[in-house]
Amino acid sequence: MSFAIAENINNRLGANYTRNQELAAYKCAMELLKFIQVNPLSLSSVLVKSQEQMRVINKHYPAGGNANFLYLNDRITDVSFPTSFHSNEFTVKVSFINTFNALTFLANSQFEEARKSALRNIDAGVAVEDDYMVLASVNLTLYDTDETNKDAERLLKTAKSLHIYPSIRLHKIHALALLRLGKNDEAKLNLENYKKGIEQQWDAGNNYVVSEYEGP
Repeated sequence: MSFAIAENINNRLGANYTRNQELAAYKCAMELLKFIQVNPLSLSSVLVKSQEQMRVINKHYPAGGNANFLYLNDRITDVSFPTSFHSNEFTVKVSFINTFNALTFLANSQFEEARKSALRNIDAGVAVEDDYMVLASVNLTLYDTDETNKDAERLLKTAKSLHIYPSIRLHKIHALALLRLGKNDEAKLNLENYKKGIEQQWDAGNNYVVSEYEGP
């Protein structure tokens, strides 16, 4: 319905682009990419990735997809043959987006997508704590074997060793892996650290509110 309304508004404003205009715009974009010495097929790669992302969205939220998804195949063919390539330099630059996507996918129980997003950063050598935590969480959610639990523990130990963006959530997830492995004393220590972290965040929040209320 929202798309129909937007389409109607576009028509009334004269902003309803034709397929020929779209194709011309894509060709201009490819020429610009050539000029700045970027592989012009990257545009096709972006559209392919957009198509993959829209498939994920439509799979989990059928009513939330964008109607433009219907035309992506045509757009990809217009630009060039469908292609997808991965640049390590690009992955490094957008690593924080991969981490955000991984956490979002995990929160929405889209485990395979969460795993893929986290692995992109790990494979590129730019992973942060949350990337390893996502992989461990996927393992612990989908499986409960000695092997997968040990792998989750290994991932969480790696995360804790990074000291980039420490997260108190690591202690909670680590405790679960340790409980499954029968390491109850270590699990208890992690839960105590998790509790301490929550209390510190709570105190910091209260102190900020008080300072704002009292003023300078």
